[in-house]
Amino acid sequence: MEREIKYYDYDEAIEAINEDISEIQYCADELFDDDEIHNDYLFNNGEVLKYLPDYLKADDGAVRNAIYNDGSAIQYASDEFKSNKIFALIAITNDPCSIEYFSEEIKSDEMLALTAIRLNNYAINYISLKLLSDLDFLKQKLFWVDHTAPEVLKDSIIKEVKKINKGAAMWLSSWGD
Repeated sequence: MEREIKYYDYDEAIEAINEDISEIQYCADELFDDDEIHNDYLFNNGEVLKYLPDYLKADDGAVRNAIYNDGSAIQYASDEFKSNKIFALIAITNDPCSIEYFSEEIKSDEMLALTAIRLNNYAINYISLKLLSDLDFLKQKLFWVDHTAPEVLKDSIIKEVKKINKGAAMWLSSWGD
């Protein structure tokens, strides 16, 4: 399905976008040749990425600007960025729970998972079940994370871990006691 185009005139587009950021999705592609029409807005509001044409969602600079502002904007980027460790680190630093939108490979990376959890305990709910089911990881690495993390761990996550490793589920259930 083709995008609806409302704005071909630069000044008209800027005026509309300043009133409602979602209007950026109705700009003609040639307006995106000017970096201001997307990069300045992305740098100030990462969510703008969701309204941009697909070719900009696959653009290194556009995605980088978006996640520097809002790590969760990675969810709107092309899949190639969702398995990139550099983009993951940028996004997780800005929004630790953005690990949720990355590939299983990223969610299973111990360094990235621990970084996310250390910055925001709630991120534990979005790391790989593979890691949460690894008793060695839990005892040796996760043990040192702030002990408020168990309070935010969803019961549904523990149930999923239990299907994989009952010992790990028991450790998670008693963690922090």
